[in-house]
Amino acid sequence: MPADANTTQQISETWSNTADGGQVVTILVDVSDSMRTDGGDGTSRIDWVKQALHGLANRMPTGSLGLWEFSSKLDGGNPYKRLVPTAPVGPQRAALHTGIDTLTPATTSHLYTSLDAAYQSAMDGYVPGKHNRVVVITDGGNDGGLTYQQVRDRLRAPG
Repeated sequence: MPADANTTQQISETWSNTADGGQVVTILVDVSDSMRTDGGDGTSRIDWVKQALHGLANRMPTGSLGLWEFSSKLDGGNPYKRLVPTAPVGPQRAALHTGIDTLTPATTSHLYTSLDAAYQSAMDGYVPGKHNRVVVITDGGNDGGLTYQQVRDRLRAPG
């Protein structure tokens, strides 16, 4: 099902702001099995995401961009894996494209545990004077790991 008009507008604004170079963005992509589903025109959801991310990596002249994937058991016992560290886009454009190409649907989705890890990493690498963001691309809910309440409490905790 396509995103509603409000969601589409918010996504477009985020991409536009990201491409202006004043951003430090970590993108967390859902690679759970549901991303194999047809997203329209016979193209899987993950393939639509890859197309959009390749476009972003090509259009972003400056700023920083990183790429993570999440599902379950991707990196040892972790449900997430950092494919490309969040760093200036120019020197790592080729690595970003390689990382995007490796996005392959796996199993279930441990969204909240993965979001918590990406957020903590973004806080550790915070760049003053820039818009620091974590963008989550997902088509579903949380199938395990931290609960919504747990991640909400962790994100609101001082410190």
